[in-house]
Amino acid sequence: MISYGKHMMSREKFISVLFRQQQS
Repeated sequence: MISYGKHMMSREKFISVLFRQQQS
């Protein structure tokens, strides 16, 4: 996986994208 955990802010953004994809 991409090193998104390095930045907390990035992690939140990543979750947001994942959540958006799930919502479809």
